[in-house]
Amino acid sequence: MNLTKKINSRDVHTVRFHVSNVCNHNCTYCHVFKEPSPDKTKLMKFNTIKPVLDFYADKNKTFPNQVFNFSFYGGEPLFNWRVIQKALSYGNRMMPGRIQWIVNTNGTIITREKAETLFKEGVDVHVSIDGPDEKTNKNRRFKTGRPVVKKVLAALEILMHNHCRVQFDSCLTMANIDAIESLIDLASHNHVDRIYLALIDEPGRLDKDFYPAEKIADRLIKALTYAQTKNIVLGGPWKCFFPLFLPQPQTIVKQNPHLIVDPSGILSFPTFPEFKFGDVGQIENISETPAYKTALKNTAAMAKTCRGCDLAKVCSGYLKGMVKYHTGSFQGHQRECDLAKAVFYKYSTLLNNLKTKKSTRKITLINTNLLETPLIHSRHLKIEPQGHICQIVHNLSGYAISASKDMLEFMDSFKQPRAPCDALKIYSIPDITRIIQVLVKNSMLLDLSTDEELAFLKEKTSDFSKNRIDTTNCICFYPISHTGTAQKFVHAIELLYLNLSKKFNPLRQRLLIYLCQDRKELAGFWFEPLIPPWIKAFVACRRILVADINKFEIIDDRGFKQGMSHEITHILLSDFNVKLPVWLEEGLCEYFSKPDPTETLLALMKKKQLLSFKKMESRTMHTLLDIDNSRTQENICYHQSHSFVSYLCKTFGERKILSCITEMGLQKDFSQTFYKNTNKHLDEIERKWRKKLVN
Repeated sequence: MNLTKKINSRDVHTVRFHVSNVCNHNCTYCHVFKEPSPDKTKLMKFNTIKPVLDFYADKNKTFPNQVFNFSFYGGEPLFNWRVIQKALSYGNRMMPGRIQWIVNTNGTIITREKAETLFKEGVDVHVSIDGPDEKTNKNRRFKTGRPVVKKVLAALEILMHNHCRVQFDSCLTMANIDAIESLIDLASHNHVDRIYLALIDEPGRLDKDFYPAEKIADRLIKALTYAQTKNIVLGGPWKCFFPLFLPQPQTIVKQNPHLIVDPSGILSFPTFPEFKFGDVGQIENISETPAYKTALKNTAAMAKTCRGCDLAKVCSGYLKGMVKYHTGSFQGHQRECDLAKAVFYKYSTLLNNLKTKKSTRKITLINTNLLETPLIHSRHLKIEPQGHICQIVHNLSGYAISASKDMLEFMDSFKQPRAPCDALKIYSIPDITRIIQVLVKNSMLLDLSTDEELAFLKEKTSDFSKNRIDTTNCICFYPISHTGTAQKFVHAIELLYLNLSKKFNPLRQRLLIYLCQDRKELAGFWFEPLIPPWIKAFVACRRILVADINKFEIIDDRGFKQGMSHEITHILLSDFNVKLPVWLEEGLCEYFSKPDPTETLLALMKKKQLLSFKKMESRTMHTLLDIDNSRTQENICYHQSHSFVSYLCKTFGERKILSCITEMGLQKDFSQTFYKNTNKHLDEIERKWRKKLVN
């Protein structure tokens, strides 16, 4: 019997690859090397990972809405960097936009090149650190005995400058229990938005070795309050109670076991590693093995022992299982349970004191799943002021909702995929389930399987007969009689995209290409009734590259490469999910596709006048052609925007400018995020650019 049919679609989707049995640390509380490993394999091979990725790629066809969670553990996993690189590339190619990757690292062998790859492949980097200095990190040491903290702090700088998403994995010890706020400050300084703070689980550890649960809970409640002021989510095993504060207190939260893959490819559950299910080549049939069935029975039996506990609905034995995974025994789990309950009771009191109302409305299983499903807000949202409030308008459907400042901030939290229940850790929103349902129904929030632009394209072009080409990064629709040209066109776009994507994150969804059979069909995508005769291609609907196939007889010349690179950059920028000023977007597209424009701009300035960028934006309805309708080569607005963006990138660095864009949102424009990142006003920099230009 196949595992896909045997188990529920939400079971065993979190796979943990133990890719390395090698580490350069000798941490006093490490549970991985607490005793010699029976597995003599030091580094996992890619051929061990590939069957697992292939299995879930096939499973993705059965459960197309599922996001799969894969993580790399050790030892120190980055000692097996070559295999991790290969797995990331292969997995993202097989299941684009369907994988949430995690790397758990001690942070001491991170390089700029590694950080660039982790950012490009969309990896969530979990860095082990207990505080900002040697004192708080005294338990973390190299094998030579030297402290590790300087190396880790340097790695955090590298990760921050490469825009990697980072979580701190921290242990709560006597060395840092009174310095949690310093850890939070360190996270804030390095743009880290999450801290996972856990007790140390060691065989034989007694309660007297540490503070009692009540005292630790007081410190954690204080730290939780402080973390909220820094927009940082502070969590850990002790916060397993949090689902009880979601709008479905009657719901039982099921804890599904992770699937562990050890370096030699043997499969097991972390809580019961003594039961081996076979190797990765047998992954389709592990549910038939006696070991698998026994491990599941033991997991269920473990949960039954928690009946009567106030946290039983949400913990289901999770804390006991975690202690057994760390120590090999259930002994000592009580301290974890006592702490979770102590924090739960104090957190409840805190909310009551703040008069925070908790919804008790029953919701259906579908609604519960909706809160746990990663969502992203549509690319097509815009803000329209309405007196003291504003409206969020969906440009494709025309649907609009009134939105407060809090609502705008909540929507901004979905610029990139996120489960609503994660957002609830930061925002207190009554009746959240109903709100989420309304936003999803009206396509303002989308699950990751929704392709708005593809649906729009199919509806708009239903009267035209087209063939289709699917490649790794593109979906192309083209006239039936132009197969050869279409294949060459798509191949060229693939190569240009691969080159440009080194500067950006990989696209969440594939490029859409629509090759028109004539000018009339092309004009149907333009924003005005008449399309300028010199336009051959443009981006419609933020993601669809529309082109007149009859205008591209030569596909390898410089003009084609520059023009298409410009259009592909538009699509890459749309994945930031923010509305850029037109001058900035066009300037970036020119910057990443064409050489320095200074000479041409100076010549154009003898005939045409430069505008301030504020004035340029105020006069723009759709494109810069609204101001100067000349061809791009003779258009002063395009050259001016290109020159200024080039100046910004040379002065502050490309990554700094892209970081400013990343931080934009429905409430934050580019000038605000630019000032936050550079401590400079954009008007001031524009004046310096003008002065340099004329001199």
